[in-house]
Amino acid sequence: MALHGFTRIAGITIMLLVVCIVTTLANEVFVDPYNLSNLMRRTALFGILGLGVAFVIITGGIDLSIGAVVALTGITMMHMLQSPDANPALAIAVAMGVGVLIGLFHGILIGYCKLQPFIVTLCGLMYYRGIAQLISGDTTLSMNPQFNGLRTIATGKAFDLPVPFIHSIYTPPNVEEASLIAWVPLPIPMLLLLVLAVLGAVMLHKTVPGRYHLALWRNEEASRFSCINTKQMTLLAYLICSTFASLGGNLFALDVNNVHPSSHGNFYELYDIAAAVLGGSS
Repeated sequence: MALHGFTRIAGITIMLLVVCIVTTLANEVFVDPYNLSNLMRRTALFGILGLGVAFVIITGGIDLSIGAVVALTGITMMHMLQSPDANPALAIAVAMGVGVLIGLFHGILIGYCKLQPFIVTLCGLMYYRGIAQLISGDTTLSMNPQFNGLRTIATGKAFDLPVPFIHSIYTPPNVEEASLIAWVPLPIPMLLLLVLAVLGAVMLHKTVPGRYHLALWRNEEASRFSCINTKQMTLLAYLICSTFASLGGNLFALDVNNVHPSSHGNFYELYDIAAAVLGGSS
């Protein structure tokens, strides 16, 4: 089992390296520190959503409403931040609360009412996007300019990472001598993703609810006969998924600062399910 896991990780890593090498050969600007920082930022935003959906896939479920949740929570936050008298903390909290409520709703319908996850979340996909259109009046929303400092959460950098040999491949314009070390800004979303990934790994492998999740993935019926509350674990999985989706929705909205309910978050669920599966969620 351990060998299989190592082989899978090695295969994904090799594929990633090949893609990076081919892209660099096609266009050396790919390894420009600024481009790498932007790439890490966008990867982190999708990665946060992927972490959430991984918990659902582990339980044998699926969530097709992630993109709509991203749209609804982003629209909710932007709608509240249009007024100059708005409270930014309250706007973010309300948007996060929307995601929590959606997760509870999904968990109750799927875990306790035994409805099909595909049907519940597919209906949610259309329903939540419709609510977002209703809230925004089907127009593009952006926050009041006085709150632009909030965008640092999604676009700012935590610190600079020293990366060797980049300047030997790509020399930035107006730089006479290439240094062996390039300083690549680490975006705040990437740091947040790393923290959440560590917490998620600890939760899955070092806590009782996490082990129950893994047991549910392997055999739901055996887990139920072992006195594991499978309904509760299913509810928790969908709660985590929608909470992460609402966090991602806030970050995506702050990143672009222009959100339209019919396009914001479109097809994000496909990217995140793919990320979770490639990451090892069967």
